[in-house]
Amino acid sequence: MSESTDRIDKAESLLSELEQIESHLSTLQRGLTRSHRLATLGTLAAIVAHEFNNLLTPIISYSQLAKRYPDDIELLRKAADKTLRNAERAAKICSSMLDFSRDSNEAVDADVAKVVDEVFICMAREPRKDGIELELDMEADVHVAIGPLGLQQVLLNLALNALDAMPRGGRLEFVLRVENHDGGPEQVIDVRDSGPGVPPEKAERIFDPFYTTKEDGTGLGLSISERIVEEHGGFIEVAPAADGACFCIHLPAGK
Repeated sequence: MSESTDRIDKAESLLSELEQIESHLSTLQRGLTRSHRLATLGTLAAIVAHEFNNLLTPIISYSQLAKRYPDDIELLRKAADKTLRNAERAAKICSSMLDFSRDSNEAVDADVAKVVDEVFICMAREPRKDGIELELDMEADVHVAIGPLGLQQVLLNLALNALDAMPRGGRLEFVLRVENHDGGPEQVIDVRDSGPGVPPEKAERIFDPFYTTKEDGTGLGLSISERIVEEHGGFIEVAPAADGACFCIHLPAGK
């Protein structure tokens, strides 16, 4: 075997090993993304349990009243209406959380307004109950080039981080805007909060894997969010803000 042939064989062997490593890394990344999604659901468990208790309490109370006064038609109607309304909300929360927990081969196209709605359904508890003023500034039927599940994971992570930063209440904003570039229009989703903000020295490392400012944090949420966005041709950044924090998600426009 000539020296040239030997070098070619070694190069091909090395390329094959690199392809196997890349495939293995891709599998690990997908597993890590799913694990983080399930961990996020675990974070939501206490919130959901509390909210379910709030939904079940009036259902039980009205059911007991209906049993006690079976001839009061007006009371029975109110009991049925209250029970149905709360049961439907509980079912919607469960459905949203189950969808979020599943892997999906979804189309790469998401309606931003619908995904934001799903984020807060999945969170179950309305922010105003914790003194959070929620502001949504976006048009309906605006699509971005990323799957709904991926976008929901990114936005849910940012929303939970924002709520953690405002334990005594504050303001949380989701703003959708358009930036025009040579490559065409780009949709930008700003997630702003009125918390303590991100100091410049921390902003430089905020997306690094395992870097966290929380005592019980894993440092994976923002890193995974950044990777999800970049896989779809976009990027995420910490933008300067007069007060609080502002994360900007840049994504190509969808269909």
